[in-house]
Amino acid sequence: MSHTVRPSGKTVPPVPARRSPERYLIGSNLLLDVGRQRLERDGKEIVLPKLSFEFLLALARAAPNVITYDELMAQVWPGLIVQPDTISQRAKLLRDALDDECSAPTVVRSVRGRGYVLACPALPALRDELAVDAPRRLAHPFLVDAIASDPRSQLPFTATALLGRDDDLAAMRDLLARHRLVTIVGSGGIGKTRLAIAVADMCADSFPHGVAWVDLAALAGAARLGIAIANAARVQLRDGDAPAQVADALARRHSLLVMDNCEHLCEAVAGFVEAVLAAAPRVRFLVTSQVPLKVSGEQVYRIGPLAVPAAGGTLEASRASGAIQLLEQRARAIDHTFQLDALNIGDAVELCRDLDGVPLALEMAAARVPTLGLVTLREHLQHRFELLRTSQRAAPPRQQTLRATLDWSYSLLDENERSVLRRLSVFTGGFGIEAGCAVVASGAPERLAALDALSGLVEKSLVHLEQREPPRFRLLESTRAYATEALGAAGEVQATARRHGMAMAALANAAETAFWIESDAEWLARFAPDYDNLHAAFDYAAHVGDAEVAAATGNALQRLDVLRNVHVPIRRRAATALALIPAAGPKARALLLNCVAPHSVIAITVAERLDVARAAVAAWEALGDLPQMYVAYGLLASQLARSGEHDAARAALEHARRLESADWPARRRMRGAEFAAAVANYGGDAAGYQEHTRRELALAEKAGAPRTAAWCRLKLADGALMAGHTREAIALGDDAVMHLGELDQPSHRGLALSNLAEALLLDGQDERARDTIARALPLMWENSWEHLLLDTVATLAASAGDVRTSATLLGYVDEYYSKNRETRQPNEARLAARSIALLEAACGSSGYTHWCEEGARLTRDQARALAETWLGR
Repeated sequence: MSHTVRPSGKTVPPVPARRSPERYLIGSNLLLDVGRQRLERDGKEIVLPKLSFEFLLALARAAPNVITYDELMAQVWPGLIVQPDTISQRAKLLRDALDDECSAPTVVRSVRGRGYVLACPALPALRDELAVDAPRRLAHPFLVDAIASDPRSQLPFTATALLGRDDDLAAMRDLLARHRLVTIVGSGGIGKTRLAIAVADMCADSFPHGVAWVDLAALAGAARLGIAIANAARVQLRDGDAPAQVADALARRHSLLVMDNCEHLCEAVAGFVEAVLAAAPRVRFLVTSQVPLKVSGEQVYRIGPLAVPAAGGTLEASRASGAIQLLEQRARAIDHTFQLDALNIGDAVELCRDLDGVPLALEMAAARVPTLGLVTLREHLQHRFELLRTSQRAAPPRQQTLRATLDWSYSLLDENERSVLRRLSVFTGGFGIEAGCAVVASGAPERLAALDALSGLVEKSLVHLEQREPPRFRLLESTRAYATEALGAAGEVQATARRHGMAMAALANAAETAFWIESDAEWLARFAPDYDNLHAAFDYAAHVGDAEVAAATGNALQRLDVLRNVHVPIRRRAATALALIPAAGPKARALLLNCVAPHSVIAITVAERLDVARAAVAAWEALGDLPQMYVAYGLLASQLARSGEHDAARAALEHARRLESADWPARRRMRGAEFAAAVANYGGDAAGYQEHTRRELALAEKAGAPRTAAWCRLKLADGALMAGHTREAIALGDDAVMHLGELDQPSHRGLALSNLAEALLLDGQDERARDTIARALPLMWENSWEHLLLDTVATLAASAGDVRTSATLLGYVDEYYSKNRETRQPNEARLAARSIALLEAACGSSGYTHWCEEGARLTRDQARALAETWLGR
């Protein structure tokens, strides 16, 4: 067979000879009669320009396959060279002419990068089966042989591979093999259609009569549903019940019908599916929708976002996640020079996390990456609805922008669901049922309506169920941003924020009660998931001057931060808590004072710690709360000892002991042992320090408090060092470092490494001490505890003869203690004295003081750089 060579150089196969006359049925009401050069609707001619008629004929002959651009030129413009714009303009003219005439929507569809296809594929119309007279049309059974050789012919074209859905594909394949109706459910832009295409393509060979694809997104109502399905399934309709006719025609087939984008037509689609399932035992359905059809036998497969890698992972590990793969692939499709590397992978991971791994949002972001870069794009994500839009011209209108996608989903909700979604936007992260209902409802009737709306929002994939028992929910970040805008537009921000604060205060009060009787694991499992919500409530309460909510939530946050071993947020909240005290009631005032000076080893600069401790004792005594008085007196005792008032410290400690009850929970009595150990430590009583710490350790193990137990092991090593038992301090220090590492306690682990380095230095193991300090340095800096480590570095430098580095670091640490109105603990004071002795031996009593003055002027970053430079020399 000869071929025609186009001027472009491409070889185009000739158009195969066809029998004449040719007649094609397009949709259910257009007849293309080639012999008569005529297009008819119900027997009446539709006049088309010659080129449009030839264009339509080429499409009909190729249906249901795509006709390429070169094939179109060979048939419609033979021997001519035409520009792509000419072809697209002709396609638009034909589409405009036919869409008002045909019974199916959008007759002519562009397939990006390939060509065009009839969206309602034409069927050969045989004279004895189809009369021109519409009232006498007969149902035209599906011509099995016409597509048996290409069961995938109707599937939408996809130019890229499906990423990050291997597990979903395997699960879907299994479901479709065992069940006749499988519905893929997920939020807008989550990738339902793309997954359905891949599943249908993978399973197509199992259906001898092929796969029919029905895209319902363009249908505004159910009136044209039967026609759209009939066109996709290649069933000719006569007047009457369309679903029944389609069901009857499908009864003889073994095929798969994919119903895409059904959420706005669920009731009508459900009726059609039930009819076909009953009439056609070998037909199966694969459905995509934001809500289930709720048809008997339906298997719902809910898909979530693509996997997002954990922060801080390697380039290779991060690239294994579906979200990163999609972001990189789409960005490279726009700019082939874009590449993820060790320098930018962190920003890429954070961008994927910011967008919750939602495929559509990632594709839109990827289109911006080559121009804006990852960092700039992340910085502007607060404007995500203006910034994120698709780069694909062929994308449906509801997926042209991120806002349009959410507009579509929001339009499917009833008014109660919209109200609940708006109000749920105040939650940062997840939320439980009690808190959720407290924010969106004000009474029992409203609560029932809220629960019903919440169920509907989960069903419609706008609220995600994160945990089943107890139930916990979450809005994806883009959905939350959209709902926050809607909350503002409804004028409900302040009222909803107040309800959120009250709900979080109630949660915080429950957390305080449970804290003393539950183990760490139990308590953290219940309350740690609401950390971000507690913080948001505290910040809002502080902003509006609500001391009661701020006090309750601040107290819970303090408990969480101590167990999480994160101290910087505690110090930041102290100033806010102090400012709220004048406007607080008695209970709130006492709790806020607890937040100002929460722990003897956490530095607070906004007030004198001793003054705060005395005020806390007075506040709790006024309330008559004995357990809180017990803790307040213990904290006062430790602060008095820290200030050198040892007699007063012992008196305050004795007062606390008189309040203690033997039937109190172990965790509360553990605090008394903690304060007794602190008084002994500051008093230089190494034996008492270790004795009380051992009692604290025993109570911590009884209370199920492994974090406190590990902290006690650190203090036992500190006590051994104080007693001069260096080898014991090294052994106990190694044990403490191990336990704190297992519990993810970074700052306490850094302190344990610091103490271990000191013991190693005193034992003459300078090189191991240097390595241990290098491990401790980033951990200590993270929580601003560098002053507890730099004395060791200064001593190590002095031992090595580096007078300037030693004196400079000593000057920095001295300035820290002076500025924060604190004193060195015994072990650190001994190290500083050793450094001074070495410095004086090297250059006299005043020969190093100008370097100390230089150190006093260093910033934190400069001090760290100096230490790192010296350790790495």
